Amino acid sequence: MTTWLALVVGNSRSHWALFQGNTWHTTWHTPPLSSEHIQSLPHSLANLLPESIPEPPTEIWWASVVPEQAALWQQVDMAHEVVRDLIPVQGLYTNLGVDRILALLGAGTTYKWPVLVIDAGTALTITGGVREHFAGGAILPGLRLQLQSLGQGTAALPAVELPTSLPLRWATETGPAMQSGVLYTTLVGLQAYMADWWKHAPTSTILFTGGDGKRLYELMAELFKQETPDLVESGVRFDENLAFWGLRAYRNAAT
Repeated sequence: MTTWLALVVGNSRSHWALFQGNTWHTTWHTPPLSSEHIQSLPHSLANLLPESIPEPPTEIWWASVVPEQAALWQQVDMAHEVVRDLIPVQGLYTNLGVDRILALLGAGTTYKWPVLVIDAGTALTITGGVREHFAGGAILPGLRLQLQSLGQGTAALPAVELPTSLPLRWATETGPAMQSGVLYTTLVGLQAYMADWWKHAPTSTILFTGGDGKRLYELMAELFKQETPDLVESGVRFDENLAFWGLRAYRNAAT
């Protein structure tokens, strides 16, 4: 049974998962690798791997949204690039991100179609799919990017971190007011997208994923606890590994 690595190179981090055949073992994240590190593969693999692995991986299946990183990985013999046109999802537009497509494929193959994926990374993307077919979506700045843009783009507003719980809606200080504006408008906007999606696909599961996906899922639960006390019962879940489930499905179809 082949031990292999799944890799999705994002805008700010590289996301890794270790598989043995179809069995997932672990997930971890690193900064994007340097050209020297990538060029020294597979000899430098030991520096990337968790301490306990079933056996050394012999394959890397990867996708990248960063062209500079993609150009480096294309030179690695053991690395198999995801070919966008071969991903088994139909109806894709020309520059739809490969990370969004893989997460959608992973959601659909794991939780059954239809699905809606809310990926909270550097950008916050909303992606719907029905019967292996892309059904549309939306893109907005991620939570951290929204807060950073306020701090960097204005002279009077401070740098503010993403809070672990909801701030007061009617804030009385600048930092909490920035958090309030970003979080409440984003969450209410997402609820509107979710409600509209369920009108067209009432049996759909809605899945949060991405670096801030768990935080966003928990904030959604906190905001709407009176309306939806159990989001799982409502068909809303968090799964950090959707893109990896998509990479697994792609590899299975390709081998």
